[in-house]
Amino acid sequence: MKNEKLPLFEDFDNCRDHAERADWLLRVPLSILLTYEFAIRNRCHNRHFPEGASYCDLVLSAVRSVRDEHGGLGPAAAEMMGHAAALMLGVIAGEAR
Repeated sequence: MKNEKLPLFEDFDNCRDHAERADWLLRVPLSILLTYEFAIRNRCHNRHFPEGASYCDLVLSAVRSVRDEHGGLGPAAAEMMGHAAALMLGVIAGEAR
């Protein structure tokens, strides 16, 4: 299946503003973010949404990092995830751009 046929991408493409795009990014499964990383980044770029690309960078760096001895995110990765979420929540609240 081509990525442009996924209903999730139709949802992203139908977002009216950056706040809706940020909400979409916060809700999309990490497996989709990992699998379709470049398609998502491209959509963010085409919509002049650099915060979305930054979110992808932070989240993907965190989930690709080495986990701690208990299988969880290490402190740096957890901090990246928190920063990524805060970035998108700021966009939703109108604090960015």
